[in-house]
Amino acid sequence: MRAVGTDEVGRGCLAGPVVAAAVVLPDEVLDPEQAAAARKTSKFEFLREVDDSKKLTHEKREELSALIHEHALVQIAWAFPDEVDRYNILHASMLAMRRALRPFATHARALLVDGNMSPYSRLFLRVLPEPVPFQRTETLVGGDSRSISIAAASIVAKVYRDRWMTELDAAFPGYAFASHKGYPTPAHRAALEKLGLCSAITASRRPEVCLSPLRVAEGGMESNTGPSTWQRGLRAEERARRLLAEKGFEFITANFRWKGGEIDLVFLDPTAATLVFVEVRSRGARDGNFLRYSLGRAKRRRLLSTAQVFLHRHGRDFARMGFRFDVVWAEGQSAIEHWKNVDLGHR
Repeated sequence: MRAVGTDEVGRGCLAGPVVAAAVVLPDEVLDPEQAAAARKTSKFEFLREVDDSKKLTHEKREELSALIHEHALVQIAWAFPDEVDRYNILHASMLAMRRALRPFATHARALLVDGNMSPYSRLFLRVLPEPVPFQRTETLVGGDSRSISIAAASIVAKVYRDRWMTELDAAFPGYAFASHKGYPTPAHRAALEKLGLCSAITASRRPEVCLSPLRVAEGGMESNTGPSTWQRGLRAEERARRLLAEKGFEFITANFRWKGGEIDLVFLDPTAATLVFVEVRSRGARDGNFLRYSLGRAKRRRLLSTAQVFLHRHGRDFARMGFRFDVVWAEGQSAIEHWKNVDLGHR
């Protein structure tokens, strides 16, 4: 069964597009009976070096990308920063993957996706309905090191996006996009602090220094009256998102609501294959009694019922995963703490 591999790049960036690539390698490379012999030929010898793009040098990625374009079927697509803001970064990356995959509906029957989520899972089909064009879909955690088709897609996507960021560097002098490619490096954050926002930066992925409603609303001026409860909560949620992303958690959605309650953040902890419902707190002294007083009985009931609604709606996407509740406390500009697996009486 011919398979198409797909991967994306840019999900962890503050600026620029999310780029996805889809690659179908020649049949003689994928056929188990022909693959060993085919890869020894000079034509396909380069495939021995195809690996996760993060493990390769810039020069090697450029070289391999050109060869992949020459010998395979390739499609590149993307989601723009405004689409990241509209849907959230995870949905936008899945949208980019779908766009890259559409031309292959008649060229492949199986889909290989890097990670643990398919762009055609029910979670994303609810938001962005679309027919599923493939007979079989397989998600592979660490797929860019396990599947040559996914690895090829990761290389192509990385090279394309790096070139795009180099062009943005010329369009927005001073941000050094050509250097950090939009990732949240200290140099990038320093440039944002100095220069402010530009249209290449998505609102939902801006660092706290740029996301602050006070600074955005007042054109860079600090408020004399201090942050409101809403503003303080917004800042705390953004800091919590950044903290969990830095710990390797994958963002699913924010502010999931129904009539009986709300959950601030939903993440995936890939190391534990666990869905994480996150309550963010921004008020009160953090001491030994913090969790007891912060999460009273009524609040715990609302969190539990809201989590049950989320699982009912999206259970098939996370059927093989456990779930837990975490709490992040963030106050001021630097104080932040993360509690894992808080007992809400659900165990």
